[in-house]
Amino acid sequence: MSMIDPPRAAVPDAVAKCRSAGIKVVMVTGDHPITAKVHYLYLRFSVIF
Repeated sequence: MSMIDPPRAAVPDAVAKCRSAGIKVVMVTGDHPITAKVHYLYLRFSVIF
């Protein structure tokens, strides 16, 4: 069995708008590291901690 909980459709655009306004966007999650990395790659974050 597998499950997926993708980001909402509006998230990539919202992140892009924040970045274009000079806002540093970070992701904080309690998800499994693999799940977090998938979201990180999908949203094109530039730094991972």
